[in-house]
Formats: sequence, C-alpha cells, structure tokens
Amino acid sequence: MESRAKKQHYVPRLYLESFARGGRVCVFDKTSGKMFWSSLRDVASQRFFYDLPELDRAAGVAQALEKFFHPFEQAAAAVLKSLRASLHGGDFVAITRDQRIDLSLFLALQMLRTPESREHSVQLSLALHKEAFLAWLQDREPELAATARETFGLEMTEDEQIRTQARTLLDHEQRDRIAEILYQHYWVVLENPFSSPFVTSDHPACNHGTLSHPVRSMQGLASTGAEILFPLSPRYLLLIVERRAFPHAARIDGRLTTLGSPENVVYYNHWQVRHPYRFLYSMDSDFSLAQSMLEETPELADPRNARIGVRALGAEL
Repeated sequence: MESRAKKQHYVPRLYLESFARGGRVCVFDKTSGKMFWSSLRDVASQRFFYDLPELDRAAGVAQALEKFFHPFEQAAAAVLKSLRASLHGGDFVAITRDQRIDLSLFLALQMLRTPESREHSVQLSLALHKEAFLAWLQDREPELAATARETFGLEMTEDEQIRTQARTLLDHEQRDRIAEILYQHYWVVLENPFSSPFVTSDHPACNHGTLSHPVRSMQGLASTGAEILFPLSPRYLLLIVERRAFPHAARIDGRLTTLGSPENVVYYNHWQVRHPYRFLYSMDSDFSLAQSMLEETPELADPRNARIGVRALGAEL
C-alpha cells in the first residue's frame, strides 16, 4: 500500500533550501512574535493540507491534489537550480524563454496554493454568498436586511475550505491566464550586495500595486503598476513588473541588476512581511523589520484579517 504524505508543503522544500543553513531555517511567527530555528521538513507545511477524499475517488489517485503539483515543482526545481548556480557562479547572462515558461507556471500555482491564498478564496466566497443572500432578503424583507448585514455571518468547515481552494487550483484556464500575465511582464533579477539578506515567507510570490486609483483597487496581477516579488535566495530576488508603468525595465528584461541602497532591501522585505499568512523564513535571525512593522500595524499579525471588501456584489480584489 502506498504511504500517505502527512506533512504537505505549500511552499516546496526545493525552493526554501536556499534560505537554510545546514538544512535548518530561521522562522519568525507573526502571530506570536517568536523566532526559532527549524528543519526544512517541518516548515511551510501542514498535516493533510490538500487532502480531499472525493477528489481522490474521482481521480482514482490517493492524495491527488498533493501529487498534482509534482510535475510543476520538478520543472521549477531544474530552473531554480540552474539560475542559482549561474548567479552565484558569476556566469549568469539572462533568463531564457523556456525558464520563463516553467517559472511562470510554477509561480501561478505557488500564488494559489498557500494558506494565504486559501484564506483569500474563502473570504471572497463567503463575502459573495453573504451579499447574494442580503440582496435576496432586501427584495423580501428590507427592514430585516438592514440589520442582517451586521449580524449575519457565514463559516466554512475545513473540508469546504480545501474544496474552495482546490477548485481554483484545478482551474487550468485560470492557472494558464495567471502564468501568461506573469510571462508577458518584464522580469528582472535583483542582486543584493548588502549584509541584510532577502527574506521569504509562507506566501513567497507576492504581488502588490504601486499605483492608486479613486475607484479601482489596482491590486491585480495585470493592473498598471503591478509588481510581483519572488526571492530566489538571500542574495537574489526575481522582480516581475507590469510593462506600462515600468517601460525602463525593457532594457534589462530577463537580466541582472544590482541594488544601489540597503533601503531597497528593506523595501522588498517589507512586502514579504505584509503578505504572508503567518511565517517568515530567513538564513538570518534578524527580524527587526518585521517586529517594527507589527508594532506599527498590529493587524498584520492576524491570519484571519479581512482581505476582501465587497460593495454591491462587486468584490474589491
């Protein structure tokens, strides 16, 4: 009988190994403020995180969702190994087309498979179901609907949460659409020559908008001004930027550039602190940036902090 994987990683060890020393990585828990060292086997994982029996029965494969990631991880492992070797060996030239394709698919899934993305999907689904119910109630009992908005709530069981995330992960059209958006952006490898390393997290491929708009959120992957950050190692980070807002990146698309200031490292690490669900990972035990950010913005420590705003059945993504 085939053994079942109990600890299922939502960030692959093949990626985290570059942030480890002797197979151990320094971990910062945003919820408690505690720091500790742990083996790679025990981080960025959760017991049976992807187990969904009905999917296994339909696919005829045990732990089908966990195994779904394997070919994408294997392709990415070869790319990451090659990139890291050439970068640290000093003979890196540029990211190739094939490497960009494999990494685009890997990053698309990586952005969708974490606890952070599960929380986002669950909050979105619950918010939209609540709005649909309130709209239905408004037609029938307007006075009750006014008070129900504040008092009516929905919850999901753990199985329902896994199911919600699985629908997103197995939607190949959405995955390919995200991968295509990433592929079409400019890609730049940033070198960190300073003593403070890049850190990573339990949601390492994070995106944010650099521009504001009076109505639109501007936080989408294809939004003008989008930045996607993916640390490759403590010394190198892959920056993926939307073309319209960053035309100057065209001349270094796929290539390496060196950061000019330690404040640049702080800027990129700042987003790793803001976006993860709970944990930061580093080869260094200095998490002073995370500690100061949590003091200023305590809600960053709450894994269940609201991520979705819904207005008139329109989700602000």
